[in-house]
Amino acid sequence: MFRYSLIAVASWLTVSITSAKESNFSHFLEPGFPFCEITVDARQLGKGFPKDNLIPRGLVVRVAEDTYVAYDTDLCRMAVAWSGGFLTEESLALKAYHEPKAKKGGGQKILPSPIGKAISATGLYPGVQRGTEPKFEDPRPAGKAVEEIGRGALPNGQVRWVSSTVMGERVQLHYEIGGVNLREVPSSPKEGVIVRYFQVEAHPETSLSIIIGNGYCRVNELPKDSEIKKEDGVIYLTLEKAEEPYEFSIVQSLESVKGSHVKGRMPKGWAAAPGHWPEKVITKGTIAADSADYVIDEIPLPMDNAKRRNVRPIDIAFAKDYGVMVTYDGDLWKVRGLQGDLQKVEWQRIACGLHEPSGVRLQDEEIYVFGRNGVTKVIPGRNLVYQNYSSDFWQSAETRDFAHSLDFDSQGRLFISKGGQQNDYPSKHSGRVLKFDEDKKVSVFASGLRNVYFSFRPGTDEIYASDQQGHWVPATPIHRIVEGGYYGFQPAAPWGVPEPEVTPPLCWIPHTIAGSGLGVVWSDQKRFGPLSDSLIYLDYRRPGILRTYLNERDGQAATVLMPTEVGFPLLKGAVNPADGQLYVLGFQIFSTNSEPIRGMGRLRYTGKPSVLPTRVIAGKNAVTLSFDQPLDSSVGTVTARRWNYQRSKTYGSGHYRPDGKSGEELLPVSEVEFSEDRRSILVATPELEAVHQLAVSYELKTASGQSFSNAAYLTLHSTAALDLKKEGFPKTDFSKLATTIGKAPEAAAEVAKPTIERGAVVYKAIGCAACHSTDGTNKGRSGPSWKGLSGSMRELMDGSKVKVTTEYLREAILDPGAKVAKGYNPKDVGMPSYKGILPDSDIESVILFIESLEK
Repeated sequence: MFRYSLIAVASWLTVSITSAKESNFSHFLEPGFPFCEITVDARQLGKGFPKDNLIPRGLVVRVAEDTYVAYDTDLCRMAVAWSGGFLTEESLALKAYHEPKAKKGGGQKILPSPIGKAISATGLYPGVQRGTEPKFEDPRPAGKAVEEIGRGALPNGQVRWVSSTVMGERVQLHYEIGGVNLREVPSSPKEGVIVRYFQVEAHPETSLSIIIGNGYCRVNELPKDSEIKKEDGVIYLTLEKAEEPYEFSIVQSLESVKGSHVKGRMPKGWAAAPGHWPEKVITKGTIAADSADYVIDEIPLPMDNAKRRNVRPIDIAFAKDYGVMVTYDGDLWKVRGLQGDLQKVEWQRIACGLHEPSGVRLQDEEIYVFGRNGVTKVIPGRNLVYQNYSSDFWQSAETRDFAHSLDFDSQGRLFISKGGQQNDYPSKHSGRVLKFDEDKKVSVFASGLRNVYFSFRPGTDEIYASDQQGHWVPATPIHRIVEGGYYGFQPAAPWGVPEPEVTPPLCWIPHTIAGSGLGVVWSDQKRFGPLSDSLIYLDYRRPGILRTYLNERDGQAATVLMPTEVGFPLLKGAVNPADGQLYVLGFQIFSTNSEPIRGMGRLRYTGKPSVLPTRVIAGKNAVTLSFDQPLDSSVGTVTARRWNYQRSKTYGSGHYRPDGKSGEELLPVSEVEFSEDRRSILVATPELEAVHQLAVSYELKTASGQSFSNAAYLTLHSTAALDLKKEGFPKTDFSKLATTIGKAPEAAAEVAKPTIERGAVVYKAIGCAACHSTDGTNKGRSGPSWKGLSGSMRELMDGSKVKVTTEYLREAILDPGAKVAKGYNPKDVGMPSYKGILPDSDIESVILFIESLEK
């Protein structure tokens, strides 16, 4: 048996891209649509403008062809207005919108910034305040790092964002303060001039102040007893108590505006809101041959759409007879026809402009989307409304502060999870699972997670999750998330208290099997064949699909890789109640072995007998696997090996024997025992102790003549004797079976001689190809190209230089973080150590392969 799996890279599922080239998509801010949510960095506007003007949760409105206004939805302020261009392409979604393999580093130093000339701006303070003496300071308490300003919405009683309503090519912004509703529609009569139309409810109990900013301003139809004031260069408008609602407008520019015909009231015709996307796109799926138990049917995406919109799917949710798909570029698509022969899949866009959303759910057929601007309830229709469900949790401008998952428990309470990779400043709610109570109050449910994706088990309130291997996470884990749990990623540990005890995962999955964990989905409870009511794990890097096996041994599980091949990057999936099958989708955002940029498919059970285990469990002295069909009892080979990981600040972990030495321990096992119904196998082992990884490889044959092989990966936190009767072996004499245990097998023989050809095989098999090209290009790769690398001089992060020698390459494979090249952030290094994973001959083969790639 190989010491690691070699995954085939041929026979990829073809994904329809249509005739549109990647560079032929329309502008990121869709022409004709008024806004998009996005982080905006206005800290470098120049003299006379605030220097702290960073907007983690921004809403950019196009008010004229080349004039924009950015609002801070946390502080409810007009943060900056400018003319001359959109934003620099420095957000993750924007950077890769036209160039899908373009990568964006972590941190919040280089972010989307206005292009052109600033008109007006405000600093980090609420845009609407009670009273007539506003304070020009951020009232939100600082966190662990005072430099982190993404502190979420203001408390109740202060100004809070309510919604955005699309009005054709304009948008109405709605916020409230102390129960008083204010609505604003920004516009522009000409270049360099901003007009803000306001509708203010009666406020007989309190006076108000609206912060305008710097530059010139004029108020049209100034409310009674109101005044324009200025303090420290900041202009603001005071509004005295009022018994009746009223309207007015504010004109803003850098200099005085002559001859303006702007009125105080918003033009009545603007209230009409024609629909934006009446057209529908029809695609036809391709049904895979029923050649195996589970196959993937292809579902082409609506690439050939009238607005030339890029379609990069990241999540999908289902109602009874339709689905809603969200894209990373902020669009929502309603889709029908995802069942049967897939010959008429109907797509219609229903929303646009969301901020790097990563999750969508339907609750009572209402649409909830989780993006960087918060959790939004999207209400489609002629008056398209983006209602703020909650933005009370923190959201930094950090490019890695991802929105990940959202789901509702059985009582309708919302849970979300956020990415934890903070390169610059720690953020209060990153790397955590958050819970919202009935009053939408947010609390930390679990912490210490790096990039967690979760799902509720149907019919229960049990939360299951994946996380991603990386710093402090030695391999890919599968977790059961419990309240108060801490899962070991130190940058997301609770603040102000000693680091809690780590809650161990249900199981680990080796890097060579699952390189980058993403979505977890519970399958249909009855209609998915042998995998019904199973936890399905999606691996992005390979890409691949795995089944996780829970058992009655609390806190332990196993995983097995499905042989199903997937030809596009996998991110998320959902069960369609119309047919009970699993629909999966994704797109390229970081390094992956997949060539296609995007894809969608249906993982379908064909009814054929399955060769996947139905149960996997290990005890004190034995391992048993059960299957869905009888086996040929004359064929059976099982091998076992075990190792531990080391949790540390370096990326991933090598493999370590239980005695602490580098490598894996090969275990002796007994002859294979078959159950009476021949649907289960049993092997005896020496006494097993707790271990991070027990890998059980098997070669078997079904009674119908199908030979198959695979491996199960278990984690043992504790061991106890198996109940052989329960496992299907009531008559087995275990003591007699144990006498057939042989000596521990010798370590796998080294490949006779390291070769360039073997190095090329390993390059693909263990995922090197996802990060390192062999043709000199770096596009779409997170690591340097191997072409011309050998013999070159490398400048390191510390300023020193080193020649790439054989010794340098060997060190880079065994300790990737030891010498990081300049231009690669050590916090972004995504390569684990292969110490104890690759045999020496394979390491030497990889080095020979690199050295063969001359300039």
